[in-house]
Amino acid sequence: MRALVVDDSSTIRDIVGTILKRSFGFEVIEAANTAEALRQPGPFDLVVTDLVMPEEQGFSLIRELRSRDETRTVPILVISVEVHPDVPKHAVLAGADRFLGKPFRLEQLTAVVREMLDLPPQAGQTPEPR
Repeated sequence: MRALVVDDSSTIRDIVGTILKRSFGFEVIEAANTAEALRQPGPFDLVVTDLVMPEEQGFSLIRELRSRDETRTVPILVISVEVHPDVPKHAVLAGADRFLGKPFRLEQLTAVVREMLDLPPQAGQTPEPR
């Protein structure tokens, strides 16, 4: 499985990428912004993106991915510091599947990814509420 992780913070890309590699065995492709992300060759099984990035915001990336045949149905998870109540709603309207606020817990991220990819929960783990 392959994941695209898009965030202007290399620390966040490293953390999320490491979690995806260790917990799910993903090959992780990293991008620092929307333009760089759109240049990455697919296919991808998951996209994890921030919303607040220099130049183009994550909303632009989500809309562009949803407009392309090859990425129209790829699950998109937004992880963002923008936690105003309207932001998750706007992310979903743009085409994201799920939203997590920063900071997030390892258990939150893994539970959401399991749910998005329709993987069974780990023993003792309950799915995150939507």
